[in-house]
Amino acid sequence: MIIGKPVVLIVDDEPVNRLILSRSFYEEEYSLFECSSGFEVMEFIEHTVPDIVLLDIMMPGMDGFEVCEKIKNNPKTFDVPILLITALNDKISKLKGLQLGANDVITKPYDIFEVKLRVRQYLKMRDLFLQVKENNNRMKREILAARKIQMNMLPLSNQEVKNRYCFNYEYYPCEDLGGDFLDFIKISESQYLFYLADVSGHGVASSLVTVFLKEFFNQYLKKIAISPRPSNILEQLNKALINVNFVDKYLTMFLGILNVKDNTLNWSSAGPNVFPVMFNNEEFVELENSALALGWWEDAEFEDYCISFPEKGALICYSDAAIEIKNSEGEQLGREGLIEVLKANKSYENLDFQNVLHSLLDYGNSLALDDDLTLVGIKRR
Repeated sequence: MIIGKPVVLIVDDEPVNRLILSRSFYEEEYSLFECSSGFEVMEFIEHTVPDIVLLDIMMPGMDGFEVCEKIKNNPKTFDVPILLITALNDKISKLKGLQLGANDVITKPYDIFEVKLRVRQYLKMRDLFLQVKENNNRMKREILAARKIQMNMLPLSNQEVKNRYCFNYEYYPCEDLGGDFLDFIKISESQYLFYLADVSGHGVASSLVTVFLKEFFNQYLKKIAISPRPSNILEQLNKALINVNFVDKYLTMFLGILNVKDNTLNWSSAGPNVFPVMFNNEEFVELENSALALGWWEDAEFEDYCISFPEKGALICYSDAAIEIKNSEGEQLGREGLIEVLKANKSYENLDFQNVLHSLLDYGNSLALDDDLTLVGIKRR
């Protein structure tokens, strides 16, 4: 948004031409400035960003084309509208000016009222552009603040559990706000609840669901400690999600309760198209299950399962971005491909997911992903 008087910069090596234009704008609420050469323009924009530039093409030394190009290549001034003024009444010159970023081309002799009208129009457009830019910057600041809150809700990584187990994860949102979420919570002296959730979509709406998840487990934790059944937890969470009615939002979740005393894992899952992997050295088993996603049907039911946690074994969970990532030929990595990546990086030994993340990004030949990527691991000593 333009604060105060709009800054109008008139550039022409002929004093008479500058005088004519300046006098034409005296009755307008503008701050008028003049430059007689392209070099003066470069000095001017070092300390003042104009709101519009009226720029003559035919100037000695640095002509208007070169000045226009430099203004448009400067991060401070690339969005400033430029009206080129020229005595060259040929199509090639006009096209060159427009290709270099000029917003309009005015041919001499010009109608001063037409020039004034165009200046008003471009200043109004710039004002609207600056308003949108400021709104976008404010939204960006708010999203970054929300991202900080979301990151602070995540559990500590590299946790040690009674010198018997360790817990670690890698969280890589595809946007500032992610739709994946996880937690690792002590519910008794021998039991730890953990989950990996993947909310449909990503961005602000999906991140709000992750906040809801955190609050649900905070409120429900005492009941969980009394009756730690994964299927019952998922059923209660499913009803809570439907009651809140997050429009067009559902989530998949793997939820486990680790008993560090008898080395067992009780688990249940909702709507998975991914299956956590229990490694025993290089041997492994996928924890396959078929169930509805959370937030679809109020009466959805879930099953409980139990598996022994082998000595030196490791459980690795992942969100679907880890298997849906595509290479340059458009081929998805898939579950088998991910397991090979985990084995190649010996993730079941060290739970070092940084190397896995690098391998996945290398496979996709990109630093950006289409979806949030999360890797979670628990290893028994």
